[in-house]
Amino acid sequence: AYFAPDGSAQPYWVAMPQGYNPNRKWPLVVYLHGYTSDVSKLNPWFPPMEIIEAATKRGFMLAIPYGRRNSDFVQWGQDDTLQVKREAIANYSIDTSRVFLTGASMGGYGVYAVALHDPGQWTAAAAICGRTDFYLWFDIKREDQPVWKRALYDADDPRFLITNARNTRLFVQHGALDLTVPVEHSRRFAADAKALDLPVQYLEQPKGDHWFDFQVGAVGRAIEWFRGLPSYVPPRKVELVAVDLREAKSHWARIEAFEKYGEKATLSAQIGADKITVITQNVSKFTLEPPARYLKGGQLVTVTVNGEELPKPFDPLLPIVWQRAGAKIGKQPLRSGPFK
Repeated sequence: AYFAPDGSAQPYWVAMPQGYNPNRKWPLVVYLHGYTSDVSKLNPWFPPMEIIEAATKRGFMLAIPYGRRNSDFVQWGQDDTLQVKREAIANYSIDTSRVFLTGASMGGYGVYAVALHDPGQWTAAAAICGRTDFYLWFDIKREDQPVWKRALYDADDPRFLITNARNTRLFVQHGALDLTVPVEHSRRFAADAKALDLPVQYLEQPKGDHWFDFQVGAVGRAIEWFRGLPSYVPPRKVELVAVDLREAKSHWARIEAFEKYGEKATLSAQIGADKITVITQNVSKFTLEPPARYLKGGQLVTVTVNGEELPKPFDPLLPIVWQRAGAKIGKQPLRSGPFK
């Protein structure tokens, strides 16, 4: 367990890979559980042994967050997931370039939410029978909702956030016979990804449903897929979409303030030989921390924002902060409502 900022003890569980030896580095899989009405700290949920062994027998360490019970793994549930990742890295011998995320049902949605809110945290992610569209889930039309309610939905909606997957591989699986989370959720997400040319792989099982046999097989396929992927390398170009400052980060770029709160904001940043080009929409302040592998220490770089070159060059080893002239920076990432 670890102690959260609110002072509470938050448990998590770890399954060791077969033959674990701290003298070598091991890949890590963080597994997000599904909805369980009676789960608690005293009555925790554990995946079946078949799912645990799908990881450990393939040489992966498996970490299972409690996730603040049934939180959808957003807000404090997301914080718990990221802290469990940090705890595992701090306490065990983990290859930090090979850290993966997977989960099923509510945990499948959690994979989308956590991975798309902060995509630089994961080498790859695999979502299993998770919902992707709040408007489909609640059978409502986005255009019929007031602006403040759309902002609340969009902030955690996988289809709204999908471009944040530009540099994070995703493996999506769903059963065609799923009556709990309709397969249309994954079909729509996969179609969006194909249209945007994103690194999303989709597998639909014609006879798959929502339950044990499908989920066990899907987890095994996901971890086998993880085994064949290259290690994480920070990208030269990032794309970011957000409507909530709490989750307005992608790899080495962060939006610090919006021009108009409650509306979609986007940022695209690309590193060249001695220049960083940034294009924004609805952004009044951002911070860049470009990876050192692409820019030499002491080599000043120019920064262009929306076609305008900034008047002085920057040291790329220090955070690059831009703020629109005349911008009113009143709200902050932890105090920027509407509150969820």
